Amino acid sequence: MTAEKPALIIGIDLGAKYSAAAWCYTVTPQSEVIRSVRRWPGSTLNVERVPTALSYQVNARSKTNSKGDFRWGFEAKSNDPNPCLDFLLLLDESYPIISSAQNSIHGRKITPPAKKTPADLITDYMTGLITHVKRTIDMAYPCNVTESFGKEVIIEYCITISPLYCDLSKSRIIEAVKTAIIGQGQTTVRLISTPEAAAVYYFQTLEKKPKYAIKVGDLCVFAHCGGETVDVRSYEIKALGPLLCVAEVTAESRGFCGSNSVDNCFKELLERRLKADNYNNMSAEAMRAAMDHFCKYLKLGFMPSKQRSGGGGAGDEDVILCPLSGIPNGYLPLTEDELISVFHPSFEEITNLVKGQIQAAEAFRQRPVTVRILHPHHWFTI
Repeated sequence: MTAEKPALIIGIDLGAKYSAAAWCYTVTPQSEVIRSVRRWPGSTLNVERVPTALSYQVNARSKTNSKGDFRWGFEAKSNDPNPCLDFLLLLDESYPIISSAQNSIHGRKITPPAKKTPADLITDYMTGLITHVKRTIDMAYPCNVTESFGKEVIIEYCITISPLYCDLSKSRIIEAVKTAIIGQGQTTVRLISTPEAAAVYYFQTLEKKPKYAIKVGDLCVFAHCGGETVDVRSYEIKALGPLLCVAEVTAESRGFCGSNSVDNCFKELLERRLKADNYNNMSAEAMRAAMDHFCKYLKLGFMPSKQRSGGGGAGDEDVILCPLSGIPNGYLPLTEDELISVFHPSFEEITNLVKGQIQAAEAFRQRPVTVRILHPHHWFTI
């Protein structure tokens, strides 16, 4: 990511469930420092992602949504019991996991607010998100620097999106961003699919790690695990410098086994347990709080005992408590095996996708594949 002249590059990862943002002020190639937005309106958490959610103030007389009066992100989820979620999927009625006839996903109806089109929703969300990002950037630099943004210094917006969107959806996203940045001066907007962005990041990171150095001729398989989909692609390294050049080896593999499928399995587990324990009248708010706890803590921190250092069989420490109001003691005890069952379907499908790509790439190039998977803390070679 190098600009020929000073530029402010703003990257936005626009996801159906969560979004994220970062920026880089490039004065010289050596000055490229990427900074993530980690503070969000409506939240005290220091996190790199924000819910892709909206809520609107309803006009009491007309029963419609007041123009421009909306909340987004954490504020939408904390102030509205029924925020507008998954609205990005409404951009494209041909989206593989959505029923256009019922506007439903995973059995849950997606209901746009009154008199709001899908284009209106994405425009409002991008307006809230970009306004906050610009405010965050303004706080990071002296005013004499920020005043040049959009004038002497061009602003480049790079938006990563799902590879499933059709051309019409992509054009709607670009128009939404352009509407949100009106008045910012010299700006450019470009889209890139999340698997492509992930591959670029992996390759650039590998180049900087001698232990995992890549070389011309290497075959690499990358798995990008997103909210809805997992995309697996194979690349051959064609050149390392002065510019990195890669070529796709085989057709990509894709499965709808991303993070959301894990969430859905956990919700099904809760429903089974509550029904078995005769807690059929659990409030929607209590279920939502339990799901939030799973997404923020259990899903990120869970590790089976046999994979922990010194781990043996399951013991008392392997009984996981999930906060759930309306039941005795306010906690639902879950066993390790129950949580493993939540992850297993997605992990099994991801493993099969990766194995399939390895076999296809090796058969096509007649040589072994080196597969590097990025883990939050470690690099693994399979």
